[in-house]
Amino acid sequence: MLPWDEWGRMTEAYDGATGEDYDRLVDSLAEACVKDAPERLAAMFAREEFTVG
Repeated sequence: MLPWDEWGRMTEAYDGATGEDYDRLVDSLAEACVKDAPERLAAMFAREEFTVG
């Protein structure tokens, strides 16, 4: 992934078009990163919301 690649609903989030549910989902992803939970990360990155486009 390159710095200018976008994943999931990034553009929508920047435009304020996602809402609190997406914010909570991103917070959950950040928590999985901090807690070093590879299985949880793999499951989250399999979600459509986090696909790289």
